[in-house]
Amino acid sequence: MAEPAQSLYAMVELVDHQMIDRSGAMAGKVDDAEVRIDADGVGWVDALLSGPGILASRTGHSTYGSWREAVEAKLDAADDRRNRIPLSLVAELAVTVKLALDADQLASHGTEDWVNRHIIGHIPGARRG
Repeated sequence: MAEPAQSLYAMVELVDHQMIDRSGAMAGKVDDAEVRIDADGVGWVDALLSGPGILASRTGHSTYGSWREAVEAKLDAADDRRNRIPLSLVAELAVTVKLALDADQLASHGTEDWVNRHIIGHIPGARRG
């Protein structure tokens, strides 16, 4: 069983870390983690949370978080703008968080795709896909 200080340290080790998909592509950042606490007071990380607005909402900026999600919805009209990634879909927790899924399955993918197509792709010398 982990010491209490080690258990709390898990959030520091997860939040804001780079996620990598199964093919090695960057897949966004871990914006928050879902912690489950049982009846005995023992807690564990149940899932990673990622997607537009989650970070802003987590830090107490719910108005900005809602605005950010609205902007993201206009850029990419996917139904779900947040991801709950169960630990069963996490292949490795290290300096980066390696996922057992593809980046295009995540809510943050739409934003990255839009930026690549509408901004990066128009910069002289930028590689076009």
